[in-house]
Amino acid sequence: MAPMPTTLWAASSLFLSFLRLPCGALGAASEPLLGGEYVPTTDVGYITDLTELLDAIEQSTDSSKGLEFYKKVTDLASSTSLEHLSTVRTPHERANPLSSILKYALYRSDNGNGNEIHVSRDGMEFLDKPIDSYGDSIVIAEFNKRSGYNPVLTAETIRATNVWMGTANALYEGVALCKAESNGELVDGTVPGFVSIDDPNYVDPIDKAAAMWIGTHENKTSMEGESLYAWANRMDTIYFHIDDPSFSANDEILGGLKELKSDLATCVDVGTSQDDKVEMAYKMRVFADDVVKYMTVPLVQSLISSMAAILGFTTTDLKDIEDYVILYALVTLSPIEVCDSSSYDDMYATLVTKGKSPDLDDFRNALNLLQSLYICLGVTCNQVGVPLFAKDNPNSSISDCVDPPDKINLVGYTPTSDAMLQSALVDLDVRTIGTLIEMEAFQTAFDVYSMGRFTRDDDNDYGYVSVKDTAIDYTNVDNMIAQDFANQFGKNFVDDTITASIMGTDDYSDMSPRARRVIAEATMVLILLHQYAIDAMLTGIDYCNKGDQDTYWWDDAV
Repeated sequence: MAPMPTTLWAASSLFLSFLRLPCGALGAASEPLLGGEYVPTTDVGYITDLTELLDAIEQSTDSSKGLEFYKKVTDLASSTSLEHLSTVRTPHERANPLSSILKYALYRSDNGNGNEIHVSRDGMEFLDKPIDSYGDSIVIAEFNKRSGYNPVLTAETIRATNVWMGTANALYEGVALCKAESNGELVDGTVPGFVSIDDPNYVDPIDKAAAMWIGTHENKTSMEGESLYAWANRMDTIYFHIDDPSFSANDEILGGLKELKSDLATCVDVGTSQDDKVEMAYKMRVFADDVVKYMTVPLVQSLISSMAAILGFTTTDLKDIEDYVILYALVTLSPIEVCDSSSYDDMYATLVTKGKSPDLDDFRNALNLLQSLYICLGVTCNQVGVPLFAKDNPNSSISDCVDPPDKINLVGYTPTSDAMLQSALVDLDVRTIGTLIEMEAFQTAFDVYSMGRFTRDDDNDYGYVSVKDTAIDYTNVDNMIAQDFANQFGKNFVDDTITASIMGTDDYSDMSPRARRVIAEATMVLILLHQYAIDAMLTGIDYCNKGDQDTYWWDDAV
């Protein structure tokens, strides 16, 4: 464990020695992070201090002192604390699609109130508390559990819930700022909802994300300390990346942070054209999505490692190892609900609901099922890697992890182009859009509709194909179904209906988010994708009649 920081031993019971004045009183940019690997341009020292608070909690001897550190404020202007990361709502929090998806899954879980009823977001609960404070609910449950205070697990719980999601939220805050700039949402030179970049209190959102991930960590290869960066390094040492032994989630995250910081600086620059800002906002969304996927890698690794200890594949001196499984199941599995809700329910029941009295056969099945669903989490088999216990122990009964091929076989149809997997993921975009509507993250739902999230296209500069692209891409003159539909209802009917149902405008302004979700998903599946599939088939026929043997359009249609 990391040694207790001297500053914290010297702290009084009321204020930590590093409690900061309002950011504007400091003004200057923070020192470079990670030994100079990341250079902030704004003051984020009050955020890196959160890592010291995690160290203090891990070293604390009783829950009351740990709780005091959890609530300690490191910046008076923003009231920043480890608790604040979960309990205080920010104007741009819903710009993070994963945050709403995770909350929806927990709301629907055995510990939420959405198993049999549908309520508005304000009424959604997890552990009998508002869903928007799910992280704090998990942390407080850990502080108060009947088996007694475990400072090591409590610090890990705070890091995996509040600090991890706080990092992701900051990334998408940066995306939201660039998007607002690209839309020309300026009032007196300031973007509404954001501190002006000329204000001495302005903190670059990407600097915030970097500070939360790296913390006070100085050595790029060190595994010591309570930062997310050190934790990811620790996880990586117990996994082997077969296809790319040099892969490092931390390297990818650090590279993404640097790229996002550069892009945001370009986006808010007054000399950048509006067209370039639009492109930059799209690029930043894709890069933020990718960084969050890399951030997910150590979550998956931590869950597998905890499960392995339960199954006896490894030994551990960690106390309450079942609670580690529960923690990492809670924060890792939620995106699977969008992808395969029944599998999510099964794994939740095995790892969380019955996690304190684990059934070993069910655990083995859950572990193999998890590996088969990596695509839902946005990670690959190589990125997660092979656990060393499985590499060294062929009798561990863990299946080999295999990513779905681009030429994936569906219901007996064997494709010959890479379009198959790329196009087949469109149902995940549809489900994501619907989930975000129900979670009242309407602008983020529209962003996924118009920019994409799962469906990929290698010919696209940044990789996404959106459902909206499909809605306006009927090009085959022989598609009489699409033609007749357009003649009856108007050429833009499908796109207009989906947009209005997402945003709650026109005929859908008085509908509940749940009802609008039903309309949006039905329109995308029953009308949009149906007509597009016919269009693609007819285009495939056209190419075939020309003697072109490329099966891209046939595969796309299927």
